[in-house]
Amino acid sequence: MAWHTSLVLLLSCSIVLSQVCDNEQLCDSEPATGFKKCKYFDPAQFNEDSPSIVYGEGRGRFGNQFLVYMVFLQLKRQLGVDSYINKECEGYVKAFFTDESMQLPVLSEVYCNPEAIKSNLIGYNGPFKDLVNDEKWRKGKLIEFYPPLDGDTGGYRPEDHAGPEQDAFNKAYVKYLRENMPFRDNLQNKIDRRLRGMAKKYYDKKSLKSMKDVTFIGVHIRRTDHLEFMKKKYAQEPLEEDYYNDAMEYFQEEYDNCVFVVISDDIKWAKKKLDRENKKIYFSDQNPSFHIPPQFSFEVMDDDLSKAAYDFALVTSCNHTIISRGTFSMWIALLTPGEYMTEYGAIIPPHMQG
Repeated sequence: MAWHTSLVLLLSCSIVLSQVCDNEQLCDSEPATGFKKCKYFDPAQFNEDSPSIVYGEGRGRFGNQFLVYMVFLQLKRQLGVDSYINKECEGYVKAFFTDESMQLPVLSEVYCNPEAIKSNLIGYNGPFKDLVNDEKWRKGKLIEFYPPLDGDTGGYRPEDHAGPEQDAFNKAYVKYLRENMPFRDNLQNKIDRRLRGMAKKYYDKKSLKSMKDVTFIGVHIRRTDHLEFMKKKYAQEPLEEDYYNDAMEYFQEEYDNCVFVVISDDIKWAKKKLDRENKKIYFSDQNPSFHIPPQFSFEVMDDDLSKAAYDFALVTSCNHTIISRGTFSMWIALLTPGEYMTEYGAIIPPHMQG
């Protein structure tokens, strides 16, 4: 799996400010939305005793944008730095989670001169453990966090920094996410009702004592644009139906009363390829879609993020999961409480290991 993002940690520097305002002035930081209060970044007031400022712009859609958000939030909580995101990242997070969940401000809404900050970055590509362990990065620093190096390579990939520091960091933000970031629009209640409906549809009351007797297995099938991306960038062939069908057989052998809950950006493929014999399978009708604007051949735009948000809440509410590739699947694996099947085999969380 490739988990890419470009993250930025800012240090102090001498800059010429082209736009100046203070806390009492109103600056047009976003002309399209009107005037907003903001402040200007003054290097004279930012010194070696000031908390380092963290800023990041992710590449991609929800999975990558959310990785930016959660990593930056954990850096703020763990290291005491000031973290900021951009409007795109905020939009993705708010499409999935309540407004009250948002704990990181948008850089352009806080500072009148965000470009004066963003244009003065120093690259950091060292070991992740050094960043979290060495206190020198916590104050008065200005760094671009794992910037792309040659072409499209580089960026922050958690798997490249495997070790106790990265593992503890991941566990900390996943714990925070589970305990402090509810889904928006009363989505969890809607999902709970849907799961109860599945249980009633596939199992009668005589065969079950309660909902707890049903084992829900989420199945995420990522295809469409991601197939070409994985083939070009990593020379990986698509995950075909054998992988998903074998994974479902595994869970049916391991657990009782299984219901497979399938989400996909190509649900027609899933309905055609998944083996339904002797299996209880629910196919989500959301089928999130996207488009590529003609003027931006490299950019993928979601058509309706609420569909992806629903599917995400649906499968992360299951007991176990079968994942595919990409950061969307990564988050599903992290948030689903039970074991998850990958193309490399089943992963059993520590709390399930006897």
